Amino acid sequence: MKAIILNKSRLMRSVLRHLCEERGFAVKEAGTRQKAIEQIRAAAPDLILTEETTCGPESLDFLRCCRNEAPREAVIVVVGLPELPSAERQSAAIAGADYFLPKPFSAIQLDYILQLSGLERRSCISACTSPDGVLPTILTVNSKSCIQLWEGCCV
Repeated sequence: MKAIILNKSRLMRSVLRHLCEERGFAVKEAGTRQKAIEQIRAAAPDLILTEETTCGPESLDFLRCCRNEAPREAVIVVVGLPELPSAERQSAAIAGADYFLPKPFSAIQLDYILQLSGLERRSCISACTSPDGVLPTILTVNSKSCIQLWEGCCV
């Protein structure tokens, strides 16, 4: 499986690379939207992991471009973002985001997204349960999913 990581921070790309490679992905990194788009055109990935915030037309254009280059069935787009109003998440979902992860997110949260999307290769979900033994809650946002996890669920 192939993944493209778009993040402006070289350190964050390195951390995300490690998380994805542990899960069986061959990873390419991009520090800019243009580089990510070039990589998508060169070899369609199974997963695009981006920190692009959904505020602003450039970010929505990037998500639309991902969808133009790689149809929904072919690639899963996961957006890591700070808490944003639901209208902005909905705009991102319409533009092409499949899943949202809160920033910062843990390896367990990434595993959960991969499980939901069908890209799961290795899961450590069982290591993360709420005090009552329930798995994280899924919230629906315009036919997309966004994860809400309880505190203390980090590795």
